[in-house]
Amino acid sequence: FSRGMLLTARRCQPPAIADRFACFQTDAQAIPLPAASVDCLFSMRFLHHLVTPANRRAILHEFHRVCRRHLCLSLWVTGNLQAWRRKRLESRRPRRPYTNRIALPAATAEAEYRQAGFKVSAKLDLLAGISIWRLYVLEKC
Repeated sequence: FSRGMLLTARRCQPPAIADRFACFQTDAQAIPLPAASVDCLFSMRFLHHLVTPANRRAILHEFHRVCRRHLCLSLWVTGNLQAWRRKRLESRRPRRPYTNRIALPAATAEAEYRQAGFKVSAKLDLLAGISIWRLYVLEKC
């Protein structure tokens, strides 16, 4: 998130709630917090920008280190209409030297979560079968 988005989110909450949260920007691979210091970590619209499994794995391990129990995240998954359309569109575009977003098969994403020490507590497809977005609630094993 940009700093402005974090400040807006904080400003839109009652002070009694906003005062309970600390918002800051950091490198996701080196979060400057002690182990198990965050009750619940949120990672929204981020992991689908990490195209290499090694990068996703490093960040998932860092998330596992700092969270006490839960990680909530969203990312793009395959097996839906939007992912199919995106794949078709990308096949028609000229090849680029890099890609900055990918849709992962759900099985791949869930295997990476397990490798990082999480289990899937819940998952929700936004507009099942249509939307590319999937939300996960992960719990530390």
